[in-house]
Amino acid sequence: TGIRRRALDIKMKSWERVEADCRRKMALRHLSIKTEKSYLSWIKRYYFWLIENKPTGEAANKMEAFLTYLAVDGKVSASTQNQAFNALLFLYRRVIEVELGEVNSLRAKTPIFIRDCPTPKQMAAILKEVRDANGYPIRLLCGLLYGCGLRVSEPLDLRVKDVRLNDRRLILRACKGGKDRMVRLPDRLCDLMAVQLRAARGKWEFDHHNQLPVTLPNAYGRKDPSAARSWEWYWVFPQHKPCKHPRTGEIVRFHLHEANIQREVRRAKKAAGISARITPHNFRHAYATHCLDSGSNIHDVCEAMGHKCIETTKLYLHPAPERVPSPLDELAI
Repeated sequence: TGIRRRALDIKMKSWERVEADCRRKMALRHLSIKTEKSYLSWIKRYYFWLIENKPTGEAANKMEAFLTYLAVDGKVSASTQNQAFNALLFLYRRVIEVELGEVNSLRAKTPIFIRDCPTPKQMAAILKEVRDANGYPIRLLCGLLYGCGLRVSEPLDLRVKDVRLNDRRLILRACKGGKDRMVRLPDRLCDLMAVQLRAARGKWEFDHHNQLPVTLPNAYGRKDPSAARSWEWYWVFPQHKPCKHPRTGEIVRFHLHEANIQREVRRAKKAAGISARITPHNFRHAYATHCLDSGSNIHDVCEAMGHKCIETTKLYLHPAPERVPSPLDELAI
């Protein structure tokens, strides 16, 4: 038992070195905290799978065996397997600096499904039930998700400088794929956004007096250290309590956590008597579908959604087979 425990300690020390190397490479490439956690989770799982199973062959063969194990024994979804694939690809290419050959693993099947979303009537019922919770403006945030077609993280990442109330526009920075985009702020949310900016201003004045900074993207904090305490770079939706930065350990002000929105949407959905599974991300689906159904230009919707190509936006053009007349009804029988 003592020998086995010492062997495990050695393995854990080795993992700590691998983890430190991975974190350093991820920081150099400016990966988000969420991506870093996801990648490290998969790399750690792969590391201990290698120790336990001791597969032979080249790196590509080992990676292929692990991905096949996930599909066959783990029965993971295609998207989960792809996430693991990307994490291991980062490990080999960026950390170990080994170029992989072709990886021919057994891939998990990608199901073909109809992209569903709440109807306008369901959206009205849910939004009517949404309440502000824990002192956070959840009603405003849910309105932004549906009214602008945003991912749940996008309104939370808003800085004061990117809210243009006079033009009724929001500038979304470094969204999925590292792209910026602009969306229209719905007229009925302008007054609520002005109220939220005043509330954020009060919290900023407190932080400014106490020299409490906000987090800044990438290396901007080194280029302009004063920006971390400026009003322009302050969060539109700041968190109530300061927290420790996961990378630097510095005490900072961060924006509110998306779990606050998710909890309230679940509660509002039940209160509205809707049994279908609806998450905050379904609000974005509803925005695209309802805009296209009402006759909006698909290219404009593509731009507002931040899609890379119009083929993605076309997924929201739901077919309506009930509009196709049956030939049986035309028969004279």
